[in-house]
Amino acid sequence: MQLLCFVNRPAVSFRFDFKVGLDNGSFLGYRFDEKPGHETNARFLASARAIVIEQDAEVAQFVSELAASNVLFIRVRSFTAGRTTAEFKVDGAPAAIASAYATCPVKPPEPQRVATQSPPKRSR
Repeated sequence: MQLLCFVNRPAVSFRFDFKVGLDNGSFLGYRFDEKPGHETNARFLASARAIVIEQDAEVAQFVSELAASNVLFIRVRSFTAGRTTAEFKVDGAPAAIASAYATCPVKPPEPQRVATQSPPKRSR
């Protein structure tokens, strides 16, 4: 796992020594500690050995949970490469986050807006 700036934007990269999947039909999911997990819109690179989380909101969510966690568990599901799992000890992540993103800070996730509806108008 690597936290990095790519073209002045924060990203998270996972690299493997073997093929784990391609963009079509492959999915990356993760969870920290015993918290609920997430499926991402991660991009699988042409080598099929690397995965990148690069969408700002997803990087922000990942990094915010990383900063307060001890263990990261990832799961890659792929039609072509089967299932791959990995576990990372992530103690001390805040220092790594600060160092990795010093030149391209992670933007905090925007608060989700809740749609409000007006009560239905009564006819007279």
